[in-house]
Amino acid sequence: MSIRRYNADADTTITNAYKANLSTRATGSNMGESDILEVFNIYAQASSSSSEMARVLIKFPTDSISTDRTSGIIPASGTVSFFLKLYNAEHPYTTPTNFTIDVSSVTREWDEGHGLDMEDYSDMGATGQGVNTFGGTGASWNVASAGVDWSTEGGDYGQAPIITSTDTVLLLQGNGTPIIDSSTSAHTPAVTGNVQIETDAAINAGRENFGSSCIKFDGTGDYLSLSDSSDWTIAGDFTIDFWIRFNHLSKDHCIIAPKMLNQSGYADGLRLIWSFNNLSWHLHSGTTPTLPQGNALFPDAISTDTWYHVALVRKSNVVKLYRDGVQKGTNFSNTDATNAPDGIWIGRNWYDINAHLDSLDGYLDEFRITNGTALWDSPFTPPIAEVGTPPLSGYTASSTFEDGDEDLDVDITAIVENWILGSGNGGFANHGLMIKLNSTFESGTTSFYTKKFFGRGTEFFYKQPTVEARWNNSEADDRANFYSKSNLRTNNNNVISIKNYVDGVLTNIPSLSGSMTIKFYETSAKAVEVSSESVSVVESSGVYKATVVVETLLSQLYASWQDAGGTEYHTESITVKQRKASSSAAPTYVTAIKNLKKSYSDDEIARFRLFIRLKDWSPTIYNVATKELQTEVVESAYYKIVRVTDELTVIDYGKDTIEYTKLSYDSGGCYFDLDMSLLETGWAYRIEFMYKVNGETRQQPETFKFRVE
Repeated sequence: MSIRRYNADADTTITNAYKANLSTRATGSNMGESDILEVFNIYAQASSSSSEMARVLIKFPTDSISTDRTSGIIPASGTVSFFLKLYNAEHPYTTPTNFTIDVSSVTREWDEGHGLDMEDYSDMGATGQGVNTFGGTGASWNVASAGVDWSTEGGDYGQAPIITSTDTVLLLQGNGTPIIDSSTSAHTPAVTGNVQIETDAAINAGRENFGSSCIKFDGTGDYLSLSDSSDWTIAGDFTIDFWIRFNHLSKDHCIIAPKMLNQSGYADGLRLIWSFNNLSWHLHSGTTPTLPQGNALFPDAISTDTWYHVALVRKSNVVKLYRDGVQKGTNFSNTDATNAPDGIWIGRNWYDINAHLDSLDGYLDEFRITNGTALWDSPFTPPIAEVGTPPLSGYTASSTFEDGDEDLDVDITAIVENWILGSGNGGFANHGLMIKLNSTFESGTTSFYTKKFFGRGTEFFYKQPTVEARWNNSEADDRANFYSKSNLRTNNNNVISIKNYVDGVLTNIPSLSGSMTIKFYETSAKAVEVSSESVSVVESSGVYKATVVVETLLSQLYASWQDAGGTEYHTESITVKQRKASSSAAPTYVTAIKNLKKSYSDDEIARFRLFIRLKDWSPTIYNVATKELQTEVVESAYYKIVRVTDELTVIDYGKDTIEYTKLSYDSGGCYFDLDMSLLETGWAYRIEFMYKVNGETRQQPETFKFRVE
């Protein structure tokens, strides 16, 4: 089984098209309950330069994908690809040709809504902010969800930006020692106590885009000190943002505070603490000790051993605190101009006497002060890489439609893998996908009307929008096809393996001394070893796979699997074949499935075993009576599944870049596993095969039918 499908769990179309009167745009409309999705651009309908667009929002269940990866149903990152599949919906209107559709990650949460009307746009979306008072439910052209507008009309999509500013006056990235300020101010942090660069892979796991290290504070007097500077004089807009991970939450943790060396009362500056007593982020600004002007609490619920992105932002005298891009607490009106005349501390409170009580016990990364700019003023997707990282590629995929009625089948692996990582772990939050015409076609002077796809509400089982995981899990075992080295070919590798099952679970051999190897002997007595030109054994979860090259004229070898200490774990005899030059064309085969049943349940994974023989092979009565017939092995064989009643291809040949329908083979011949849950019940299906032999690809004439009930 090397295919897994995940159906969409939310979708809608948003548009700024004109209504029938050609004067009112439908920017507040919602189509979340429609079973059709639509993408178009209409140019010069309402006026000589008017433009009308429709775009699709769609979301898939990342949790299900992550669970399947954890349980081993789909393989690790780098060995599986994810494809978005949307199916063309025929309609009576015009269908454009020769256009490109872009698929991008959405960077803001949105609601699906309950609208249906795709003609008059009479169903309204949710009320957003300001003038966007639509009174319905779900996303529209202007609004993402109730009370939240898109930052840009038409949806927020594309790579989550790595926000930078020329106003950044401090940037501590924790990428090595000594700890340096990477901003243009180039301050010199002084280390007190045992502040360290933490390189523990467990602490930094999943944060590859942020480097392999961070800054560690142990809570017993570790802190960083920065001298007085005009950079700490803050009178207007500002942003303090950072990544933080706490070791425990049983006390207060001071993140930043002004030094208090020569002052009395309250230090002049900005102080931010995680308050254990209040379960809030606690801000103190200026020298005013009382609420509401100088103090604010931003309630939050956080955990230990978890990375969070925190941003404290003031814009136009309004302070907001965001955790992982979501505002916590309420707006705080604040006009304080702070100075920090003695400098600032990172990781300790302002009081000398209480230096250890509120010291930070945890980790910081990407600690940044931006003086003069509010980097964010509404919910956002946290940075997906460290500041200074070149733009990351792979977050927009494209597909070209020549005839216009093609299905969409596009690789979105980079997006899905970042969804799985999640925000704060080197990836980004799953807010779904934006599907739209490429900007060249949206902004041009030619109309492209209209491309329609089936939505998740469709009644058709095989037309539902899906993310399809594809990987090659075929296994090769050359025991029945073991060849001696030959100068007729450059690749003389033979692959054989053994598997160690304990109570039905593949398990590494615990007593193995060193690594597993395999040795070959002339006889079972193992008196004379046959030298191997190349032996490589790879261990993976109880599977020991050997790739070997042996040159011998013997027709039989005796193999011994043993560890470095000579302990033997498995022995077997292997028949050795010799390659011969041939001027004949690729052989022709006849295929049968030995264990085919009439019907299967949709909750089973069926294994199909093939028997393959040469065409026109004519056994004698002696062959039939005295020998068990041996199947031929075709090393490059692929399957295809077709629904019989309408010839619909349900699973096509995966034989190119990702050989996801390639058959495995072992001493019993070729075989493959099929997850019957991929098939709709109540229908008959047909299995077809294609073989690649000697560089020639051939469709096999035999087909095999079964039902799924």
